[in-house]
This record gives sequence, C-alpha cells and structure tokens, in this order.
Amino acid sequence: MMKAILTPTFMIPNKTIFDLFNIQPENIDRAVKVLDNQYSDQEVSTVLFRQTKASMLIFDKVEVEKLNENNKKRVLLKRKDSKSVLYELKNIFDKLYELYGIDDLSRKKFALNDLLDLHHGEEISRHWENVIYPVRITFTKGRTIELIIHLN
Repeated sequence: MMKAILTPTFMIPNKTIFDLFNIQPENIDRAVKVLDNQYSDQEVSTVLFRQTKASMLIFDKVEVEKLNENNKKRVLLKRKDSKSVLYELKNIFDKLYELYGIDDLSRKKFALNDLLDLHHGEEISRHWENVIYPVRITFTKGRTIELIIHLN
C-alpha cells in the first residue's frame, strides 16, 4: 500500500506541493486505500474529493487516480471553464518555481514567453520531473487548467 509521505523541498523549507494547495494527506491516503481495494476493468479508477476553492487557489476539484495498467497513482487538480484566469495561472507558475526552482526546460517564473506561447498556441505547460512528487501543469486556452502530481 502506498502512503503519501510528505517531505520538504529544497526551495521553501518545510513546504510541499500538498501544502501549497492545502491538500490534506489524510484525504490522499484515504483515496489511495479506496483505489487499492477496488477492482475495475476501466483503464483509470478515480476517487473525487472536494475542498473549498479558496484553499486550493483556483482549482475546484481534486481527484486521486490509479492507472490500472501499471498501478501508478496521481493527484489531479482541475478547473474547467477557465477563460479569465491568467493572473491566477501566473501565481501558480510562480509558486511552483518558488517551491521547486527552474522547471525541466530551465524556465523560471511566469514570463512574457509564456504569454507569447499562449498567444500563438492552444496551451502552455510546465513540468518538474526530478522532484519527490513529479508535477505537470497545463493550461488549455479558454478551457481547462490541470495540475498532475505523481505519487509513484
């Protein structure tokens, strides 16, 4: 059974990705236990729990998913119908930079290049793979902000 052991990062002492979004470790542990004890012939099994938006910045739901093919588990934070959230997106990018440092493509805080990428394309994303809990955040223009935290 997998436990969500929360350990500090290097950039902000005693803070984790879960602290950043006020996600209670007990909620993750409970969801993982449910997923481990259920059988599903679906590709992905999901447990959904809600917290207040204020506690999770702009996200409106938290899902814990298990990919049944390889037993990988992840936490998924989502917000749909995200048309005018650029300022909040910038805050999240900046907080992730403060927590983890430069991302895997050597980018720092939200910058003009991010705006240009969004202007010329349909989405922008950042990822940090070489951390305790690998993270990917993606914003699809006018539709969805999705943050994935890999647990194993």
